[in-house]
Amino acid sequence: MLAIYEEQGGLPATGFYVDVGAYHPRAVSNTALLHDAGWRGINIEPNPVMVEYLRKLRPGDVTLQQAAGTPRRTADLLFFGDWASSNTLDPDFGEMIATDQNVPIKRSIPTEVVPLRDVFAEHLPPAVAIDVLSVDVEGMDVEVLESNDWSRYRPAIVAVEDLALRLDEPASSGAFRLLRDEGYRFVAHALKTSFYLSPHLAA
Repeated sequence: MLAIYEEQGGLPATGFYVDVGAYHPRAVSNTALLHDAGWRGINIEPNPVMVEYLRKLRPGDVTLQQAAGTPRRTADLLFFGDWASSNTLDPDFGEMIATDQNVPIKRSIPTEVVPLRDVFAEHLPPAVAIDVLSVDVEGMDVEVLESNDWSRYRPAIVAVEDLALRLDEPASSGAFRLLRDEGYRFVAHALKTSFYLSPHLAA
């Protein structure tokens, strides 16, 4: 993330992020360094334990205990544990984790699922642009992207977990196709996360 800004002339002193599937304010966080630099934003996280940490350690942010996606509905968060990073609303992903890692789903938590466009309409401050959108939601990443109104809300940088991406054939990824069709340029892939630039940054 910081490397992308270095190519753009350096990290701005202020900025606004949206962290979908924020998890913990510091551990494995795509936005921790941005927050430390003085940025503020919106955190979306269904795990009630992590929501407490986010609200305590990021008091200047808006932290929402919910999930993002479409349609608007209530869904079950499959809960492996307070600190589990694989808690998910995707039943297939949850079954894969339970089987591959031999861990039980402890319980399910009814969770409100809200389209990104509705989150932005309600919580994005007036005249504030989204500098970074980070999406890491264990199997629902494309659904989250689909729930945005891309004609109205166009983050400068999109970072999305993409387990389906193949560097030799990126168009096999639903996230890649969606963002490409919205004019974004794929610029990097690190571990499980792909990074895209909006047209005005990619030019």
